[in-house]
Amino acid sequence: MTVAAYTGSIEPPTPHAGPAAMKTQRVIRRPDGSHLTPRHDPEQAAPSGFAWGFGVGAGPAQAALAILTDCTGDDGLALKLCKAFKWGVISQLPVDEGWALTVDEVRRWVLHHEPMASTLVPWARHDASGDGAVDLQ
Repeated sequence: MTVAAYTGSIEPPTPHAGPAAMKTQRVIRRPDGSHLTPRHDPEQAAPSGFAWGFGVGAGPAQAALAILTDCTGDDGLALKLCKAFKWGVISQLPVDEGWALTVDEVRRWVLHHEPMASTLVPWARHDASGDGAVDLQ
């Protein structure tokens, strides 16, 4: 039995595609094998495309947003969860290797984090005293 999964791979350059294609490309495939494409809106654009294995920059955000949007079918939810998914999942993937995330893993992550979608940040801030200031721990 095949498990439905998103897969990331680093593909060799395409020698006959011109100078722009002479660098390796990071590709994310849907469970059906088709390629996900990065977004092209100005806030989310990553000139270098997808990246993973770290959290800083537009490449990991592109990967997070593409997977979340594709898996949930909800662009608004994907945007709300993007930073947390980038830091919690995408940054933990191996930087120089291929990987697989099952559809069930992504859906479970979304179900767990969706209730916090409007307030989720990649780090914890606490105001236990209720004075509006972040408490240092």
